[in-house]
Amino acid sequence: YDVPPGCAGGLHAVVAAAETHPACITLSDMSIPGSPMVYVNHEFCRVTEYSRQAATGRNCRFLQGPSTEPQSVAVIQDTLRRGVDCYVKITNYRKDGTLFSNLLSMKPIFDSNSVYRFCVGVQFEITPEAAADLPRRVKLLEQLLRLLRRLVHILTVCMLSHVQVGHVCARS
Repeated sequence: YDVPPGCAGGLHAVVAAAETHPACITLSDMSIPGSPMVYVNHEFCRVTEYSRQAATGRNCRFLQGPSTEPQSVAVIQDTLRRGVDCYVKITNYRKDGTLFSNLLSMKPIFDSNSVYRFCVGVQFEITPEAAADLPRRVKLLEQLLRLLRRLVHILTVCMLSHVQVGHVCARS
């Protein structure tokens, strides 16, 4: 995947922050037909059992199956079409065919021409263990959403001004 000009610094900042976060994080390029994922983090690979190589270049629809909720899919499709934020529960399938449920949050990223360029997806797997650990996971989600808002801001500034993310951080 060739990173678009003016986006490299911001995209690398998103990837660096996402790589070690305990939530599944994806980045899809909305300018490519089918909106394929161009990045998935380690947690996404662990939860879905798909390698980065197997997941990137594909739309995340490949995780859906017969038990995936049609109403959740409709919310996601509407969100992607309109380029707005989304929060939804969805049932997906791992590589081995087993079901898993997750809370999905999606956030659009627009370029300097107000074109919908990327979509960041954040998923928290819903498990009995996770339910028992809900207060900590909610706190992590809140931290991640604050971080995501900051990263989206940095990425947007980078695309607007075509400067490297280090210069934006130095001014912020």
